Amino acid sequence: MGRLLLIDVVASVAVLALWYVVFSTYNRKKGAAALRWVQTACAGKGRILESHWVGSSRLQARLHFASRWFENARVTVKFGPGLCPCSGW
Repeated sequence: MGRLLLIDVVASVAVLALWYVVFSTYNRKKGAAALRWVQTACAGKGRILESHWVGSSRLQARLHFASRWFENARVTVKFGPGLCPCSGW
C-alpha cells in the first residue's frame, strides 16, 4: 500500500512538472509574439526597451516613444486559460 502511494505521488509530481514546463514554454512563445504585435502597433513611433517575465504567465515590457507624450510607458501581458491578447491565436 505504501509503495503504491509513493508511486502515485512521484507520478503526480512528474506530470505537474511536465505540465509547468510545457505551458511556460508555450507562454514564452506567445509572449514573444505579443511583443512583436505591440512593436508593430507602435508603428515606428515607439519601441520596446526591455521585457521580463513576472511569474510563469505574466510578461511586462517597458516602452520608449519618440515623442514625450508618454514617459515610463509599460505594458503587461497576462496569459492563462481563455486569455489571449489577439483573437487570431
